[in-house]
Amino acid sequence: MIWSDLQIFYDGELVDVSENPTLNIVLIWTGSFYKNLKISLDIVPALRKEGWWPQCCKFTAIPFNIDNAVKDGCFILLQSGAPSTLFGHLVLMRCSLAPIEHYVVNNLPSILKDSYALAKSMRSECVCPPIMFNVNDYENNRGAESVISSYMLKNSLLHAAFSPEFSDNMAEAMGDLLTDRQNELIRLWTLNIYNTLEKFTISQNLPAYFMPDQNVFTFADVYTLEVSTEELEQKWEEKTKDVSFSLQ
Repeated sequence: MIWSDLQIFYDGELVDVSENPTLNIVLIWTGSFYKNLKISLDIVPALRKEGWWPQCCKFTAIPFNIDNAVKDGCFILLQSGAPSTLFGHLVLMRCSLAPIEHYVVNNLPSILKDSYALAKSMRSECVCPPIMFNVNDYENNRGAESVISSYMLKNSLLHAAFSPEFSDNMAEAMGDLLTDRQNELIRLWTLNIYNTLEKFTISQNLPAYFMPDQNVFTFADVYTLEVSTEELEQKWEEKTKDVSFSLQ
């Protein structure tokens, strides 16, 4: 498939959506600055519920006005069906916080947005080599991108951005800085994001920033209800190793 802009194209296979309502495609961007940049897109059927959010959502910690975003409401997404042995043939739905997350991230200082982009890039095999979790299974090495999702990094960014622990860094990021200091702060905030993710990984609970009752690490597993305790323990081990390796 060739898009109208010849600098971007799709070269891959579509994911079978029979068991998952999310369609994932990877686009390749080649321009004067970025070469062979992979852009992963999730396409999901959604309904917007204007002016409505779950009661457990919390918006009070944001230091700037988000009233317009709150009025726009959330997205309601289809979710993979639960096993028929437990719930029959139910079609589950869930609330997506993407509208408010997108609005808040877009209004963060450019240094934090650049740090978020750098944190995502650090998961690529060009930066973080695949990790062998089992010495007896070297053919199934796991890349950081398969363990650390963009959504984990986004929530880690939000937790770090509005944490008193990094308030001095935040104040400086909002000021006028020389280019060298900007680059230094981008590296610093990238570490802040990964340090925050590591902290939540150790506790095995990464609260969604605007819905703290939801654990980003496990909400998908809770919906499928097919993950054993042993599999969860293995996932924690892989996440911990990947985060720690990325920080080195």
